[in-house]
Amino acid sequence: MTTVVVHIVRSGGVTAIRREWTVSVDAAEWARLLDDCPAESAAETASRDRYVWRVTDESREVVIPDSALAGDWRALVDRARHGV
Repeated sequence: MTTVVVHIVRSGGVTAIRREWTVSVDAAEWARLLDDCPAESAAETASRDRYVWRVTDESREVVIPDSALAGDWRALVDRARHGV
């Protein structure tokens, strides 16, 4: 199994505290997540005092507003936050 190291940064919110996590995921799972990424950009859907999630690997970055963080993307973030 080939793995990819994914770095997740949450920024924004009322207190504007930046948090970071790193998780290793299966490369095939990561490719599938990228294919299913929410089409909205953070600039279009993020609003003041809301979190924005930046999910990156060595060569790509996905920016997801908190309102669009659902399904497998939410599971990935939760896994990273809880160290699973």
